[in-house]
Amino acid sequence: MCLLDGQKIAKKLSTSISKETRAAKRLLDEYVAAAYEIDKSKPLPSVQEVLSLNSDFWMSRHHVSTSDSIPWKTKEELVQTYLLIKRCEEEKSMLTADMISTLKYWQNHVNSVTSRLEGIGDQKTQYEHGLQCVLQRSLLLAEFQHHRAANTFSRFIQVPNEVLLKSTKLSDNTEIDSDSSDESDSDSDSE
Repeated sequence: MCLLDGQKIAKKLSTSISKETRAAKRLLDEYVAAAYEIDKSKPLPSVQEVLSLNSDFWMSRHHVSTSDSIPWKTKEELVQTYLLIKRCEEEKSMLTADMISTLKYWQNHVNSVTSRLEGIGDQKTQYEHGLQCVLQRSLLLAEFQHHRAANTFSRFIQVPNEVLLKSTKLSDNTEIDSDSSDESDSDSDSE
């Protein structure tokens, strides 16, 4: 069934590409006819010339004189720079959302492990005691990952309080390294 769906999609895609190619060629033919009517002394561009960005077809566009004396190339570069700035702003907002999503993920993971730990009763079987040890280690690692992510992200964004754990304290100079989680594990093991 999956193979048939893939073939069906490929056929639709091929049909769509053919349709768009025919439409593009038709538009090119219309452009060529219109350009020939305007200036019959210029040779008509071929499809290869139009597809090559280094051809005379495109280069002549940069030498068009405008009434405001600003070269076409300068205007094009200004538009490209503006679009790049807008794209960077969009990327920055996407990265901020990803950072917050990462913090929410670790926050939810910590809450999930905590609720599983609370579900283990006082009278523990050997299995429950082992599960408790595994969950405590998982909790420590999840808290560590959350703290490290929050401290790292706080250098770049204002971290919302709702995605922070109650024990998370952000500081500009605090560096958390992976050795600190091992120390926490050994302290909880000695108890």
